[in-house]
Amino acid sequence: MQLLVDRPYSDFLEITEGKGAGKKVLAHLGWGADNDPRPAYVLAVVDRDGTDFIIDQIDGPFESQKEANAAALACATAWYDRGNS
Repeated sequence: MQLLVDRPYSDFLEITEGKGAGKKVLAHLGWGADNDPRPAYVLAVVDRDGTDFIIDQIDGPFESQKEANAAALACATAWYDRGNS
């Protein structure tokens, strides 16, 4: 079996400010059509009591993986700042 498109791996990011400082967030990218190199959406995923917990799906399309990562990081930062853990 051969993959049609080689997509980059999702990134683990670290929150650097606010109540969630030091916590990790996974920016799990979702893709659209094979011929579209832009991420279609990103899931912001945090560790909650040892379980992966999706806090939001942020719809794009994004211009780059870096832009999608920034959206997931901002979402997770705001989530922790609202008092979630």
